Amino acid sequence: MSAPGPLPRRLVEVAARHPALAALASRVGAPSGRPAHVRIRGASGSSGALTLAALLEGSTRPMAVIAPDIDRAEAWRDDLEFLLGEERVVYLPPLDVVAWSHQLATAPVRDDRLQAIVRLGDPDPPVAVLPAAALHRLVPKPDRVRARSITLTSGYEADPEGLVRRLVVGGYRAVAEIGES
Repeated sequence: MSAPGPLPRRLVEVAARHPALAALASRVGAPSGRPAHVRIRGASGSSGALTLAALLEGSTRPMAVIAPDIDRAEAWRDDLEFLLGEERVVYLPPLDVVAWSHQLATAPVRDDRLQAIVRLGDPDPPVAVLPAAALHRLVPKPDRVRARSITLTSGYEADPEGLVRRLVVGGYRAVAEIGES
């Protein structure tokens, strides 16, 4: 994971001092009892991402960008990773299956989505970037995913029966051979 360099940091600092940003920040941070929804329209190129990065200066408020399609979501992700650093941005990809079908997503997409969901539960949550297509299926709360996750590393030791029990409770089932789906 890389942190932003001096140029992106300077761009965000300058944008954060723009007078129009203070008005926008007050709308986002207004204590209304519900999350603020602010639409940014007419922003060309990376100006929307720069505005969001400037709004995040000194804020711990969770933010999400919902883009109309995959290409624009990936462009937002790339711009925000440049401005904020990779550790401050999480991309939630859409499932690579037909909506509302009983198909299973491929393993790489499932892995990316699970990692993104777990990261959204971090104490300092990253900016979530997702295409609208990623919204058609419900996702579990990050703390529920984190509570059921097991990190396996080289040299990991565990009671086999206890590990099997924990995996079965987590929704896994025993199979004769593990393969890529």
